[in-house]
Amino acid sequence: QVFQEGPPLHLYVYDDGFVIRGTPGQLADDPQWQQRQMAAEGVQALIGSVVASGLRNCIDVPVSGSQLEVKARTADGVVAISLGSGSFRVASPEELDAAAELAQVLRDEDLGIVSEGWADLAWRPYPLERWEVRISRWEGREDAFSGAVSAPWPDMVLPDGTSPLTFGRSIPVNPGGIFDEERCGVLTREEADAFGAFLDTQQTEGTWAFQDASGGVSFNVNPLLPHRSGCASSAGASPETPRGNLIEDLDACAYLPEQLLADVLPEPWTPFDSQRETHGDGGWASCEYWEAWVYASRHRIGADEARAAVEVQFGFGLVSDSIDGRTVYFNDCLSAGATCSPAIAIAAPPHLVIIVPTDADESMLRALAAALIQRLDQT
Repeated sequence: QVFQEGPPLHLYVYDDGFVIRGTPGQLADDPQWQQRQMAAEGVQALIGSVVASGLRNCIDVPVSGSQLEVKARTADGVVAISLGSGSFRVASPEELDAAAELAQVLRDEDLGIVSEGWADLAWRPYPLERWEVRISRWEGREDAFSGAVSAPWPDMVLPDGTSPLTFGRSIPVNPGGIFDEERCGVLTREEADAFGAFLDTQQTEGTWAFQDASGGVSFNVNPLLPHRSGCASSAGASPETPRGNLIEDLDACAYLPEQLLADVLPEPWTPFDSQRETHGDGGWASCEYWEAWVYASRHRIGADEARAAVEVQFGFGLVSDSIDGRTVYFNDCLSAGATCSPAIAIAAPPHLVIIVPTDADESMLRALAAALIQRLDQT
């Protein structure tokens, strides 16, 4: 899978060599898709280009031009690489060269594959056959969608004769999320066209969202590619925490709570989303703010191994300094022309906390580090 922005492009290569590419979007955007058949040799050559780059899994490397999100299933498992503006990890010169070379291959019309690697010599139209219609409903909260049109949406009669309350089937939603219910159905292209045309008659501009005194609904009509069954729930079952798992009770938001930030920054950050976390041997949790992210992870490491753990996160150009008696690590993203976000890390084994402000100078980083150190010493 390759995702490219500017203009957006999705490209999928399946195990049997079937390749499709196109611009995703809602029905109103009329995405155009193309198809092409690749020979077995071509599939292996394309995967070989990803593997030969030597770029490590879960890495973000700057490249010129549009962004590429690459996922490839290799003999060693899935490799996920982001080629774009970079994040808070600084790439080495070798990684930059490898990323530029791989990006050139992926942007090539033939994906760097010689003619013998293709069963089809040219791209041809790919007619999308299935579309997903998802209706998301919320109760109350008049400000949930500021662009929603005021309309008696429960009385709508949809093209299939149902209403927004009875369309398709109900699918689970995330508890505590903005939506109270979601309903979904899979339609043919002709049915989806009729659905989109109907929604267009309900309003002239903006998103397909409607509300009244009871709440509202938003409509999404999206193409379904061959590998997607459609109507998947966005509510994932919370995995049980394995016994002895270090992620248990790890609260990233607690490291820099709002009250502490108010004492440090002239314009304190405010939480943007709930904490996210992954479970595993160690694991990590993140807390997202309007202007930054706070990552907290736990590792089975000692003090002497902390630098190695930070090097994996920060990459090339890592430097360290002592603040209030603690070692603080800085990435190299304050340099002129840097394409990544400044970040600091403090190791307090078995914790590793990383703070990534989206816009910061050295004085802000040091102030945040001092505040974090004070917080760590108190807990």
